[in-house]
Amino acid sequence: MAEGRIPQAPPKHPQTLRNVGGTRTPPPPVTGPLERVAYVKELRRSNQPLPKELILYRAVAVDGATLRDKTKWISLNHIRPVPLRATCISEDGERWQCGVRARTALRAFIRQKRVTCSDLKAVHDDKLTATCSVGNHDLATWLIKNGWAKAGSDAPNTLKKIAERARQSEKGIWRSKMVHLNKDETATLVNSWEELDDDSTSTSTLMMEGEPAIIWRPRNDLTAETSARK
Repeated sequence: MAEGRIPQAPPKHPQTLRNVGGTRTPPPPVTGPLERVAYVKELRRSNQPLPKELILYRAVAVDGATLRDKTKWISLNHIRPVPLRATCISEDGERWQCGVRARTALRAFIRQKRVTCSDLKAVHDDKLTATCSVGNHDLATWLIKNGWAKAGSDAPNTLKKIAERARQSEKGIWRSKMVHLNKDETATLVNSWEELDDDSTSTSTLMMEGEPAIIWRPRNDLTAETSARK
């Protein structure tokens, strides 16, 4: 019995390929070496004009400035959202998940209520920007007023004034206490959180630069505190 032969690897040069399509229409002639091309999904484009108003019945907050229903994603106009992964600094110097908290606040506000959106503009595919409201409450205004978003550069002056009042009232992301160095007080600059630890033996005020900067004072000082300074 003859031993079976191991089939040879198919030739790769185009001139050595043969047509095995029979009577079917042959493929286009191969004029170069064969290579694998990555699949690229074609973007869906809609020729339908956007409606003047869009109503969302079961909207979900993706972050503190983006809504989603079954078919669309909508970003709110005139605000700068807190990134979902962002952390803020509390009065005692601890970091907290203010990005997640902003999303939670928006989710709790809209719940299962009907959301009405207007001034729709297409970004691409199923992503839009719009001005949205629940009842008589504009969502962008509500977020800024409660300190869960910042006013965008294109926001009207009335919205920017609301944002400033929220900051002064220390609402939402602004609730970190504002601290400045006292008159004639000096501070030593440090580069890491470890140097601001509660067990620090420093006898002088420490400060770590950043946005916001952090001030640490010795624990035996009556005014000792770790907090955020804008």
